[in-house]
Amino acid sequence: MAIIYSYPVTAASMSDVMVVSDVSAPGKPTKSISVSGIKEVIDVVDSLNSLTGDLNITGGNNITVTPSGQNIEISTSAIDGSGTLNKIPKWSDSDTLTDSIITEDSSATGITIAGSLSITGSANYIYVPKILDENGEFGSANQVLSAGSSGGALSWVNKSSAGGSTGSVQFKNSSGAFTGDSNLIFSSDGLGGTLTVGEAGGDKGIVILEAEDGVGSGILKIGHQNVSNYVILGLGDGTMDKDYGIQFPVTGPGSNNKILESDNNGNLSWISTPTGNSLIAGSGIKIGSGTIQTENLANGGIIYSGDDNELAVDVGASAITGTLPVTRGGTGLNASTATLHNTLIGNGDSFVQSGTVNSAMQLPAGNTANRPVASEGAVGLIRYNTQTANFEVCKQTTSSSEEYSWYTIDVTVIPS
Repeated sequence: MAIIYSYPVTAASMSDVMVVSDVSAPGKPTKSISVSGIKEVIDVVDSLNSLTGDLNITGGNNITVTPSGQNIEISTSAIDGSGTLNKIPKWSDSDTLTDSIITEDSSATGITIAGSLSITGSANYIYVPKILDENGEFGSANQVLSAGSSGGALSWVNKSSAGGSTGSVQFKNSSGAFTGDSNLIFSSDGLGGTLTVGEAGGDKGIVILEAEDGVGSGILKIGHQNVSNYVILGLGDGTMDKDYGIQFPVTGPGSNNKILESDNNGNLSWISTPTGNSLIAGSGIKIGSGTIQTENLANGGIIYSGDDNELAVDVGASAITGTLPVTRGGTGLNASTATLHNTLIGNGDSFVQSGTVNSAMQLPAGNTANRPVASEGAVGLIRYNTQTANFEVCKQTTSSSEEYSWYTIDVTVIPS
């Protein structure tokens, strides 16, 4: 038969107290105990990572949680792969890890990249406080990194100093190094800059403008501030037969209305600008094979020469000289004066002065010195022979002959 005692055997506070059996104490089948002390009696965990109450343990991606007896097994069976000591791993696919090209050194103070490094993103830069070259050196002030060969390792070398004087344009010399020279100077003068070729007071510089890709000619473009167009100097189409130069005059025009004129050697000189219908010539104007020259006579006359003939006209009308052949409407004579009352008698390709015509209009008397000879050109010509006191006409001797002679003309005088 069981006996149940419903009251505590020992005194206790009624706060946070419950009654439990106590079979180990004879005569005291019950005892009192605080509720908060039960966890110590039964060895219960009251929290897990500060969490209390009912807790659930779950796994994330590629994590499996499996209760087994009094144990909870957590496994990552979905991830596989392998790696090498000090290698930084990478994902080769969605669930496999493998080695990357990045290796951390054993002292964990640096990394080695077995390949190229590409930097992307909005910043797009890399900060490197020091660079160690192939010789294990960090370099010194003003040194630069240089590759020993194409694609070779980098090493620190001294930076080359700029050659030439202040403003010298740098160029590659015959030794393959960059240098400068006082013959090629650039200066910033506030006008877009000035490039000087040749030394001041020394040798003259040469600028060669080659044709692009061997087509056309090299050109010189001259621009102007606030203007998008250019003045372009170049050569026209066609083939050049030789080099030629154009030499500008060493003095300025000196006055308004002057233009440049070239001689056969390309030497330019200042001449007055032609106005209206007039043309002011310098050393002469060439027309075909002839040449007209002005201002070469005392009175500013004009000389025309061509085909070995010449005509000179003095604007003062004091003299007209030269030879104009009969075939061109002239006399063929080159004489500045003529004898008083002389007449011109044709003599083949020219005329001669022969005889006189006095105030009575007498015909010239023939004589052995100046009378025309019988010839084909004199056929039909009438002369007065003072030796025979007869008029004579020149005729062909016979119709079949090539001989000519003078024949007497019978004259009958009829009184008025």
